Amino acid sequence: MIETKKEFVDALAHVEAIRLVGDAAVREWGGDNIPITLLFSELGRAIVQSFDELSHDDRAYVFSVVEQGMKAADTALNTAVATGLLEAISAKTFENPGLAEKIDVYLGEASKKYLIAWEQWLNSR
Repeated sequence: MIETKKEFVDALAHVEAIRLVGDAAVREWGGDNIPITLLFSELGRAIVQSFDELSHDDRAYVFSVVEQGMKAADTALNTAVATGLLEAISAKTFENPGLAEKIDVYLGEASKKYLIAWEQWLNSR
């Protein structure tokens, strides 16, 4: 079970396309100085950008990691996954409902619940 931000990032790094984006973002910020929400946002965009090239197993793995992050006891991790990664996925798929539907198949319960609430809040503004 993933319980820390480092474990979360390390787990996603098993998928090369996501690892490359994460590594580039960390390098750009000079190492561990990158704000965690920004890093997770970059990881969310990488998931969307590489989604069609990922195998079914990689997709399932990535969204299992995301769900573990959403359910972890560490509230800082939950918040970063939600406000960084999931909101970035939502933003990147906003104009591509077909891709959003494909991604929805892989989302876990906590991730779906957050995205539904997020999109309701956006639509209420």
